Amino acid sequence: MTPLWLPSHIDPQTHAPRILLPTDPRTHLKRRRTPSRRIQRGMISPALLGVVAARARTAGGGGGTPTLIFSSANNSGFTLSNTDHTASGGQANYTVVSTPSSSASTKRYMEFNLDAVALGSMYFGLKVGATTTFGSRYCVWNGNGICFSNTGSTNVTAFAAGNVGQIAYDPVTGKAWLGRNNTWFVSGDPAAGTGNIVNFTAADELYFVLQRDNNSGSTVTVTIASTYTYSPPSGFFAW
Repeated sequence: MTPLWLPSHIDPQTHAPRILLPTDPRTHLKRRRTPSRRIQRGMISPALLGVVAARARTAGGGGGTPTLIFSSANNSGFTLSNTDHTASGGQANYTVVSTPSSSASTKRYMEFNLDAVALGSMYFGLKVGATTTFGSRYCVWNGNGICFSNTGSTNVTAFAAGNVGQIAYDPVTGKAWLGRNNTWFVSGDPAAGTGNIVNFTAADELYFVLQRDNNSGSTVTVTIASTYTYSPPSGFFAW
């Protein structure tokens, strides 16, 4: 006599245990969840996705993570904050940053944010050596849009508060470029190696420099970006 009810794993004819083959759909119930449902169910937060996107922008052309900061050891008056990424001051003072790289062949890219400016009374750019003087080889720009170097001067677009400054440097050729809000000055193209605004000596170890040159009282605040707004040029790595 056949029982009125048998477990699903017992054959009703023979009363013998049945073997559930892997193709039985009941064995795959736990495999149907796709990775995308993790986002749909809120298991991956939008904030985390935003961090991933920000890191992708940082990597840009050549990749890498920005490490450049202002140097407290080479600072004659600015107030440093934000883990030494931000320098602020209203008097005549001067600061430099740590060396960009020990590599003599890696192309470097950096961004800096002009949080508060004093047009005509501030200078920012590149110099050779970690000293509090410009020395014999430098290239700096003032807020009014003039590039000064040891070889002369070049007119460029004026900077303003809220602008994002960009610098690219190729130590193999000594070429350097300056840009503002994703536009390179004098039709520069770092990826192509053309239109550089200044030439340093190949393999020069450059420092980013910020100077406040008088006591007008206006506060100057510059932040070296730890996350980039724009992608580095192709072949250039985060500074």
